[in-house]
Amino acid sequence: MAAKFLSLACIRNESGFGDLSPRPHYPSMPKYPKGASSSNAEGSEAKALFSVTGMTCSACAGSVEKAVKRLPGIKEAVVDVLNNRALVMFYPSFVNAETIRETIEDVGFQATLVEDDMNEISTYVCRIQIKGMTCTSCCSTVESILQNVPGVQKAQVALATEEAQVHYDPKVVSSNQLIRAIEDTGFEAILISTGEHRNKIQLKIEGVRTDNSMRMIENSLQALPGVQDIDIDAELKKFSLSYKPDMTGPRNFIQVIESTGSGRFKAMIFPEGGGRESHRKEEIKQYYRSFLWSLVFTIPVFLTSMVFMYIPGLKHGMDTKVVNMLTTGEIIRWVLSTPVQFIIGRRFYTGSYKALRHGSANMDVLIALGTNAAYFYSVYSVLRAATSPDFQGHRFLRD
Repeated sequence: MAAKFLSLACIRNESGFGDLSPRPHYPSMPKYPKGASSSNAEGSEAKALFSVTGMTCSACAGSVEKAVKRLPGIKEAVVDVLNNRALVMFYPSFVNAETIRETIEDVGFQATLVEDDMNEISTYVCRIQIKGMTCTSCCSTVESILQNVPGVQKAQVALATEEAQVHYDPKVVSSNQLIRAIEDTGFEAILISTGEHRNKIQLKIEGVRTDNSMRMIENSLQALPGVQDIDIDAELKKFSLSYKPDMTGPRNFIQVIESTGSGRFKAMIFPEGGGRESHRKEEIKQYYRSFLWSLVFTIPVFLTSMVFMYIPGLKHGMDTKVVNMLTTGEIIRWVLSTPVQFIIGRRFYTGSYKALRHGSANMDVLIALGTNAAYFYSVYSVLRAATSPDFQGHRFLRD
């Protein structure tokens, strides 16, 4: 037995395989094409980043990685399923980026080569105003839709401010795609701002009287780490600062400003206003006008169904039968209720349709269901009274 092992070792040494390299992760993966030496390839290494859409789990990432690594000339391939990215290190003399991209697509996923320098990849922050949200369910729906968009890293939606803040990769998705995703859920989206992952704040400075003081404050703020850009409005005594939130913040700015002038300068956050505030006021006016028009129709409905029935003369007029058991009061209430349901309340139908089309339910759906149930039951009662000589209905078309 020992002689057999010794003979095998001799055969191995004679064959020239004594310095075998470690076995690759995938046995069928050729690092270099047949006939090519490693010395010809090591000096010309390249790197490519691909955006891969359609991956849903680690198995998808594994299949992409395995397919890429089977190509000749691939040094390393790393697939990130969370960010839908594939980073490939390869030797251009044996394989190119287009071949790698086609290989990924052959697996069943869509691949796009990211042309930009990979060392300068940055996260963008997009602020979007969302109109039409009425409850936390609306926020959850929009947030879920945004987080499912490829390239979105984080999405937060606030009902109180009607605003969404989305952290995304600009090489994978654009702000226009984010707006379309929101509008597809049934809400109106308006872009407020987008750009690199940095915050912006406006400060109002009190105690500044000369241009020299403004320049002194600007130089002090510019010296802070993390401050990227400063815009000055000398007339309003306003400083607009763009900064990296992980390095500095408003508290540091105020401290620096107040220490610069030995206590002469006072800084405070500049109150926001402008277009957003005017838009908010216009929206309130629209709701107020709709409310007034609804009162024009609903107050008579309330009076005919709840008040006039206790006034003898008016009660007789309301109870006058027109056709079979159909009375004058019922016709009046039907005519007055219909515009409120379908004209003044059409925004609820529009919102319900858009929400249900995407498989979600919001407050518009709840309102539409409740009012439709009351309205169409009342219509049924009207039609039954008009076609039956002995139908006894209750007061309706008043909910």
